[in-house]
Amino acid sequence: MAAMADVTVSGSQGSEEYVDGSIFRVKLHNFLTYSDAEFHPGPRLNLILGPNGTGKSSIVCALCVGLAGSTRFVRHEKDSGYTEIELFFERGNKVIRRNIFRDNKSTWQVNGKDSTLKTVAGIMQTASIQIDNLCQFLPQDKVGEFSRMNPVQLLKATEDAITDSDLAAKHVEIIELQNSMSDKGRVCCRSLELKVLSSC
Repeated sequence: MAAMADVTVSGSQGSEEYVDGSIFRVKLHNFLTYSDAEFHPGPRLNLILGPNGTGKSSIVCALCVGLAGSTRFVRHEKDSGYTEIELFFERGNKVIRRNIFRDNKSTWQVNGKDSTLKTVAGIMQTASIQIDNLCQFLPQDKVGEFSRMNPVQLLKATEDAITDSDLAAKHVEIIELQNSMSDKGRVCCRSLELKVLSSC
C-alpha cells in the first residue's frame, strides 16, 4: 500500500502472481495534481481511495496517457512532465515512459531507450491492454457512454476485452452461418409456400 498526499492506492496482497501485461508500477512527474508520485499496484484488484480533489482521477488519466491517450495533463506551472508505467512480463518487464510537453507534444521511451507510439501500441496489443474498450478501461468521464451501449455493442466490447483472438472471428462465423441458414430457410419456406399455393 502506498500513500500519496491524501490518496491511498491499495493493491491486493497475497500469493497471486502477476500475469503478462499487469501494471506493476506507475510513476508520475508534474502530472495534473502530482509533482512526483509512485505506486505499485498489486497483481489483482486495486482500489484508489481518497476525498474529492485529491488526485484519484489523475491516476486513471495517467494510465490512459501513459498507454497512448490524450496529452493535455502537464501541471499548469510546468513546461513538461511524464508518466512512467511498468508492465509485468514473465520474460522481463517493459517500462513505458511518455514525456509530455506544454505544447501537447510528447516523446516515448521503452526501457530507457527512445521509442515510438507504434512500438508502445505493439506492447499494449501484446499485453492485451485496450484503453479504448469501455469493458476493459472505464474512466469516470466515459460512464455515460458505457451506459448507452446497446446489447450488441456490449457483447462486442466484452468479446474484445476477453482478448481471445479467435472469439470475435468465431462469433462472426456463427452469425454468417446463422444468416446463411436463415436465407436457405426462407428459400425453402417460399418454395413450400409456392407449392401449397399451386396445389390449391
